Amino acid sequence: SRAAQDYFTTTKASLEWDSPAQAVPKHVARLMLNLVLLSLDTIPRGGEVRVMHDIKEDGHGSIRIEASGKGARVTEEAWAAVQGKTSTEDLDARLVQPFFTGYLARHIGAILDQQADGHTSLLSARI
Repeated sequence: SRAAQDYFTTTKASLEWDSPAQAVPKHVARLMLNLVLLSLDTIPRGGEVRVMHDIKEDGHGSIRIEASGKGARVTEEAWAAVQGKTSTEDLDARLVQPFFTGYLARHIGAILDQQADGHTSLLSARI
């Protein structure tokens, strides 16, 4: 969480880490941090990102990243990249991070989902 908190000092958003302070497996931590970055992109005008997880010692559990701010949403292009539906030839600077997040999720067998209502976006992972 320290790396994420340091990164947020350069953004218009605040970060709330609403999860137990416990070590999680490295592959889960990578996915969690990438979901945090992806959620930050859902609130370009700023807002708040809240991280929640219940990851067990064996690396299984769930991650929920909630971003609240005006116009919160995951773009269709970003979600297509997360799902691996974007070819590497079509990746641009905005889509590399979502593509990589989806790659990490698939690599560890996580199932990702997203919801948004214009004020809050929710990214979740089941591992």
